[in-house]
Amino acid sequence: WLGYQGGLGIKNIEVKNKCLLSKWIYRLAVERDGVWIQLLRNKYLNSKTLAQVTAQPSDSPFWKGLMRQRLSSSTGANLL
Repeated sequence: WLGYQGGLGIKNIEVKNKCLLSKWIYRLAVERDGVWIQLLRNKYLNSKTLAQVTAQPSDSPFWKGLMRQRLSSSTGANLL
């Protein structure tokens, strides 16, 4: 096969996860009406911006992942 590089065809999950977390960071910055966005804002942000909050030990793994991605992203920290 042309272009076959071996392996089992499993995509790089780490890259996909970073992309999805970046998408959530973007959604937190631009969306106001989504149910999940409101839930995240009420639970974790309250009236703070994304740049003003830090991950806490009691936070969900999802939120901790968002916080890590925000710190590693060049645009995430400036969104909120």
